[in-house]
Amino acid sequence: MAAIFLRFADEPVLAFSVVMLAGLLQILFGTLRLGGYINLVPFPVVSGFMNGIGCIILILQLAPLLGRSHGFRSFSSRTCWGPPWCSRF
Repeated sequence: MAAIFLRFADEPVLAFSVVMLAGLLQILFGTLRLGGYINLVPFPVVSGFMNGIGCIILILQLAPLLGRSHGFRSFSSRTCWGPPWCSRF
């Protein structure tokens, strides 16, 4: 939620609306008891997803830990993580 507030710092009403909508969806899913469907997803898939999220959070926190500004760059579909020739596509 902190990232949402930082991203929409100039529009606090929009940030508040997004957070409230997320909370309402969580309440709705809990009321409809949709959380039980996670038992149908294999454990390695859930574990891999959680490990991936943990790695992303860790990587994003390294710059502030080292005293550098993070810059909040957004990734677009044009971002290329592969060899230099892939940026032509």
